[in-house]
Amino acid sequence: MQMTIEEMLSAVTNVGFPVALSLMLLRYVLKNFEEKFEKLDKSLHELTISIREKKDDSTLS
Repeated sequence: MQMTIEEMLSAVTNVGFPVALSLMLLRYVLKNFEEKFEKLDKSLHELTISIREKKDDSTLS
């Protein structure tokens, strides 16, 4: 969710510039971490499947 200029100005007016900037940066960091964790989760899931397939192949041989 993007903040509009009016929302940013309102935040600065209500809580002050340092607090508003800190909250905006926190929001940005959390969003990026969420995306990275989703990619990591997907990779781990694919790795788990691959390991199981390799294990199944080795037991059949």
